[in-house]
Amino acid sequence: SLYLVEVRKAVKDHRHLGSDETVTLLGGAGTFRVGNSTYAVKAGEIFFIPRGSIHGFVNEDQDRTAALSVFTPRLDPDDRVLEPDSAR
Repeated sequence: SLYLVEVRKAVKDHRHLGSDETVTLLGGAGTFRVGNSTYAVKAGEIFFIPRGSIHGFVNEDQDRTAALSVFTPRLDPDDRVLEPDSAR
């Protein structure tokens, strides 16, 4: 399944238990977290998130950030588990 995501400030840390996610940053810039690693990312970059991995994003751009998220297999709408201890 495909989703166009617009981020104003941040995407809280969460994980998907049943799907891998591939994200293409279409516009903007920010800090992306997967597991214990963080990455400075900008438009045009692509990153892969294996199912079960905790991940989140902080928009570092003054404008909104846009991304295309592709889930394999198809995302179950109930398969977004928020991390309660997240500082974001």
